[in-house]
Order: sequence, then C-alpha cells, then structure tokens
Amino acid sequence: MEPIHEATKLLSGSSYPTQGDLRIAFTIIMEMLESKMDESPPTTQSLVASAMNCKLSDYWIHLNESSTISAIIDPSSKLDTFNESDMSNVRKTFEDKYKNYITTSSTAVLIEEEESSSRSYFRKKLKVSRNANNTTDILNNYLNSPADDVDALLWYKAREADPKYNALTLMAKDYLSIQATSVPSEQAFSIAKNTINPARNKLNPEKASACICLKSWIDNELITLHDN
Repeated sequence: MEPIHEATKLLSGSSYPTQGDLRIAFTIIMEMLESKMDESPPTTQSLVASAMNCKLSDYWIHLNESSTISAIIDPSSKLDTFNESDMSNVRKTFEDKYKNYITTSSTAVLIEEEESSSRSYFRKKLKVSRNANNTTDILNNYLNSPADDVDALLWYKAREADPKYNALTLMAKDYLSIQATSVPSEQAFSIAKNTINPARNKLNPEKASACICLKSWIDNELITLHDN
C-alpha cells in the first residue's frame, strides 16, 4: 500500500503535481499491482490487486494519451514511463508537436526584431533557418540523454535565455502548467472563503487578491516577515 499512500500525498496535496507526475504514479502502482496478480492459487491479496488494477485501467485509457507530452517535457522523467514497444509512436508524437513549436518560436523572433532593411530581412531569415536546424539537434540530445533528477522549472529557467531551447521552453510553459488534479484550485477557493468571511465581507477584489497572494508567498517562504 506504500505506493498508493505516496500517490495520495502527491496528488491530494498542494504540491501542484503535473500530468507527468500523475503518469509516473500510475505507472509504478500498476506495475506493483500486476506483480501481485499472478499468484497461484489466487489469494485474497491477488484478487484485491486484480480488482484495483482493473479500476485503474479504466482511468489509464484516458490518462495514457493525454499525459504523453507532459511526461516527456519533464526532464526528470522524459521517456522513462513508456514501454519499449510504444517508443517509436511516442517519439513521433512528441517530435510532431515540437515542430509546431519551432515554427511558433521562429515566428516570434521575426516579430520581435523589426526589419529595417532588405539586408537585415534576409539575415534574420537565415538566423531562423539555422536555428531550426540547431533546435532539431537539441531535441535529439534531449530525448537521447538520461532523465535528470532535477526540478523542471529550474532546468528550463537555466536554459530560457538560450535561443536553441526556445521551442522546448515554450512547450514546457504550456504542458507543465497543466494540473493533474483540481486540489490546488479547490484550496484557492477555500482560502478565499477564509479571507472574505462574514466579518470581512466588504473587501474589494484588489485587496482580497493581495491578501491571498501574501498568504501564498509567506507559506512558500518567498517572503519573510520581520518583527520591528
């Protein structure tokens, strides 16, 4: 029951788990259950494991596809949660999505830099073309290197200024922000209920938002309070 206990702590807590985290948890739990299902003759434990695995499989049908990009874009998991038999299709799905982001990031470069002459126009076009080739190499290096046990936000923050990582960074912003559960949003509503209560029912939206943000920053030690 330890994996299920840890999954409950992860997914029901306020640690903002991503769909990639959810996929890892499901992968480990289902592997554990499958290892307990093959006991012969069947035991109470194997029957319970079989029933639990059957229920999780219903959810996995939907989770498997929806979590693919989120899991791969996380440098701490990458391709680790995928079976070898599915690897070819999984890589193609990710590479196709990556190509769309190369186009998006390349277009952004041209928009940000105003073209002052015909010469600069072609130079910028050349830079975009060469950068597309470089980002393809970046993708191959990313997928072929082992997963790193790092914080995904810090990993991408360190590479944000490098144009070669523009496409990966844009993907990370879109997919790592997808929450795995509704727990964080429900907690936000609960905090708001405590902030705007019968004794403080005339707070305007700006002050209410400031109070909620201040509590979050203090809880996460982004700011500290000092007694005068």
